[in-house]
Amino acid sequence: MCGICGVFDYGAREGSVDARLLERMSDRMSHRGPDDAGTYMSTDRRLGLGFRRLSIVDLSATAISQ
Repeated sequence: MCGICGVFDYGAREGSVDARLLERMSDRMSHRGPDDAGTYMSTDRRLGLGFRRLSIVDLSATAISQ
């Protein structure tokens, strides 16, 4: 299962989202997806997003593409 997190500084005149905070938030949910992680920061620093990705390989017969 994957996970996302984020901070939006709604009423701020200047962006103050901290990149280290986003990384800590993403690391905190490492159990949600150990295969990949990343962050995004808007240019005005009012929006920051983080994610964790879990790569799943389905080996069942129903997963075979036609």
